[in-house]
Amino acid sequence: MSQESVVQLWDSDGQWWIAPMEGDPMTERDWIREQLSMSQEHEAELLKERDAWKEIAERHARNEAFLADLLDQSAAYLGPEVFVSDDGSVQDTPLKLKVPELVKALKEERDALRAEITRLTEVADTLSVRTRRAERANLDAMEES
Repeated sequence: MSQESVVQLWDSDGQWWIAPMEGDPMTERDWIREQLSMSQEHEAELLKERDAWKEIAERHARNEAFLADLLDQSAAYLGPEVFVSDDGSVQDTPLKLKVPELVKALKEERDALRAEITRLTEVADTLSVRTRRAERANLDAMEES
């Protein structure tokens, strides 16, 4: 019951009553019990909410640890550079800050290798065509002789 919906009444003995705008008046003791009950219910709701937030935080921490472990495992494949700090010291775990630059370098190397493979494939195709022409020319020459 909100305070706006009650009116305090005093009787001739000096005892005060809480009178809801509707319904029967209640004694101070009844009003305190009701307020205490509402406070306990509110506390229970707050505890549930706190527990839910704790669960969310714990889940987030587990997910973060899981992803960090995956990143460390993947980073180990980037070579020894991922363990070397800017000052030259070697670390026990991969330096996550170095992962993007090393992945970028690997991508550039992969792109260069793909371009070279494409170029070599074109050269091989050209040589194959020339070889077939030369073989056909040799066969034609042999047949004429």
